[in-house]
Amino acid sequence: MSKSFVDSFVAKMTKKEDFVQLSKVDYFKSMSSWLPSGSPILDHRLRTLGFPVGIIEIRGKSQSGKTTLSLTAIAQFQKKYPDGVAVVLSTERRDNKAYAKRLGINVDRLIIIHCHSIEDVLNKSNTLLTEIKEEWKKEGMEGKPKICMIWDSLGATISNQERKGLEQAAKDEDEDHHKTAMASAARAIKRLFRFMQGEIYDNDIWFIVINHVYENMSGHGGNKSYGGTAIEFHPTLRINVAKMSYVKIRDKKVAQISNITVVKSDWGSSLEEIEVE
Repeated sequence: MSKSFVDSFVAKMTKKEDFVQLSKVDYFKSMSSWLPSGSPILDHRLRTLGFPVGIIEIRGKSQSGKTTLSLTAIAQFQKKYPDGVAVVLSTERRDNKAYAKRLGINVDRLIIIHCHSIEDVLNKSNTLLTEIKEEWKKEGMEGKPKICMIWDSLGATISNQERKGLEQAAKDEDEDHHKTAMASAARAIKRLFRFMQGEIYDNDIWFIVINHVYENMSGHGGNKSYGGTAIEFHPTLRINVAKMSYVKIRDKKVAQISNITVVKSDWGSSLEEIEVE
């Protein structure tokens, strides 16, 4: 094909909806909003202005600082977007109002949604998004509503089928029931993200997923995620958080130092390691 044909053909096709000429796209500049993480050094090392809209996975072991980092982002969201809707999809049911206040969160403006299963997370979050958009339109607000959601946590959420399988495995003492149940949970997680991904990116939503990791006991070393590979390709940003040490004043712990590793980033700063307090 000649260059003139290609040029004219590309120009014609990119006039159609959803056809885009790459030379005219700059996703960094076109990103409608950035959310400060609450850690300036993290935002700097991400080479962005904070967390991008989309799916953000924050994972680590217990007490590594995952929830603190997520809630700090909520506090920043409330400051930056006074009319924004902040939500925690809670399956762990360990909602600490006093700690949230210490992090600067306006708890009167934070919605906690208790979820019982992966399917429940999907149904309730979808219902919430529909309600927000309807109310936003009814109030005559311009643009899109700003929404920040935290799922706390993927690792603590099971599917309805997994619950039934675990109950059956306990009765029968059958390991096969347990394996089948785990597989059903992975399928449910994949369905959730396939369904939610379009809604999240189309509506410029920050969807922060807290995920637990644990020691790989197979003898090969490393860590494994309770979410398995079900969430692997969905996040635009994935960071690992690990507890390093504590800051003490007169033998009293007043802060924690955590190591943050950017494992995946669509903005080109993967494998960056920093320490934050």
